[in-house]
Amino acid sequence: SKAKKFNIVVRGSGLVSGTVILIDGQEMKTISVSPDGSELVARLRADTLSRPGPLTVEAVAPDGIRSNSYVIDVLVEPDR
Repeated sequence: SKAKKFNIVVRGSGLVSGTVILIDGQEMKTISVSPDGSELVARLRADTLSRPGPLTVEAVAPDGIRSNSYVIDVLVEPDR
């Protein structure tokens, strides 16, 4: 069976083409940047959500400037 695909959306200001999303320091594949620079969408790598726990998310501009980081929690789906 194919694994589910998930995207992550980062919102802010001044997001430009070439900005990347890092999750725990690993670059995700950028899908799109909004024309007004307020939204960046990236595809999560398959192994990103494989284990429960915190993930640190940040955006890095082409000039190396990093955004504030944000921590999200991956939760385990209860057995059914």
